[in-house]
Amino acid sequence: MLLAALSCLLWSFRTSAGHFPRACASSKSLTEKECCPPWPGDRSPCGRLSGRGSCQDVVLSTAPLGPQFPFTGVDDRESWPSIFYNRTCQCFGNFMGFNCGSCKFGFRGPGCTERRLLVRRNIFDLSVPEKNKFLAYLTLAKHTTSPDYVIPTGTSGQMNHGATPLFNDVTVYDLFVWMHYYVSRDTLLGDSEVWRDIDFAHEAPGFLPWHRLFLLLWEQEIQKLTGDENFTIPYWDWRDAENCDVCTDEYMGGRNPANPNLLSPASFFSSWQIICSRLEEYNSRQALCNGTSEGPLLRNPGNHDKARTPRLPSSADVEFCLSLTQYESGSMDKAANFSFRNTLEGRHRLPIRGKADTQNLALDILSLWHLTMEMKFSLFLFPSPSLLNFFMQNSFIVSFIFLPKDSQESSPTPQFKSINSSALSFLIVQLSCPYMTTRKTIASTRQTFVGKMMSLLFNMLSRLVITSLPRSNRLLISWLQSPSAVILEPRKTVCYCFPIYLP
Repeated sequence: MLLAALSCLLWSFRTSAGHFPRACASSKSLTEKECCPPWPGDRSPCGRLSGRGSCQDVVLSTAPLGPQFPFTGVDDRESWPSIFYNRTCQCFGNFMGFNCGSCKFGFRGPGCTERRLLVRRNIFDLSVPEKNKFLAYLTLAKHTTSPDYVIPTGTSGQMNHGATPLFNDVTVYDLFVWMHYYVSRDTLLGDSEVWRDIDFAHEAPGFLPWHRLFLLLWEQEIQKLTGDENFTIPYWDWRDAENCDVCTDEYMGGRNPANPNLLSPASFFSSWQIICSRLEEYNSRQALCNGTSEGPLLRNPGNHDKARTPRLPSSADVEFCLSLTQYESGSMDKAANFSFRNTLEGRHRLPIRGKADTQNLALDILSLWHLTMEMKFSLFLFPSPSLLNFFMQNSFIVSFIFLPKDSQESSPTPQFKSINSSALSFLIVQLSCPYMTTRKTIASTRQTFVGKMMSLLFNMLSRLVITSLPRSNRLLISWLQSPSAVILEPRKTVCYCFPIYLP
């Protein structure tokens, strides 16, 4: 499933921030299997006349899927996006998007030539005006129909392979709720039968890079909606927290005194409606989530089985997870043993300090967080972005390896993890900040000479690793070669990130 997950991710990066551009949802586009909309600037497909891109055949990997999925030709997500489109915009230079109308992450300006560096900050370090602006942006996104994207309400077969398009409008916020549902949903086999052991964004090496790109695309859509090019998702550092300290009316909504499963009526978000929460119902009807409202947000942090999950993850949990030297191992799925990714994701338990009983087996970094939040709003295995904490949680998870436990040392020394060919996805994630650190990060208030030298050293190391990988894997890395758009700002610390350039 790794290759399938990454091919889905790759097409999303090159052509679209959502699965289905509105301009390509017509019967003509679907039956001709071409998604090459005009760029408004010159009205040519993919901005060809302005040198932004051109309409080209989609090139798919010929590698087989993993043994976990014993079917062929039954799921629209196989060989994505070829079931719907076999020609799409391939953008040149620093351009990207379904019509090459956007800039790659890390660039801006009319010609996408101006470098930019954005910072993700701790939610508790935002000033009151900054925090209120963030909450207002979320509300605006929740109630604004996406001008660029729609969501399908049926499979390709149910659309008669494009002859009868089935699409609904969706808000900017809910577009990403739907995307997370769609990439993780079960395969519909007909006659109410489904295949559950499938996921294109979890339980495989693609987990971290998929979610990293997902957040970058979400930030980009909020930037477009608000005109605020400096918007980034704040992160929530939950290490050692005794409770959900963002679950207050000042932030993500407190508990309703009349019903602890609901949000406080004083919260910005108490009137929000969720979507894509009824997976079993969709499966029984062999249908897709159609984006209709399904009830209020339900969340009851702290009301969980404390014998199973006594607390939020601690600094010690995070340190232990970071001590694992292999990004991926063995079967590269939820059964992978001593896998950093699998331990981080919470799908495998490892003994801590030699203790053998179940209660003392941990590390479930994500599972600890998910269960402690008691997110009852969804039957879906993986929590949906409908939960307001989701984006801040993932902002922290996909990059927390760069956050120091403290930042008292003025010039900490980077500690590099070992790299091997199975660490492909880990290397991609490092494009966010190319220091492969375990317990510390490069902390500085300016781009120092030493920092630049470390960046050059890492670039050289990355090239050696990349050239040793199969050609398809090198290509996979090359499409993320632009400078990172976002860095993290720990409390009183700035982690400066440098781009990795590939030939």
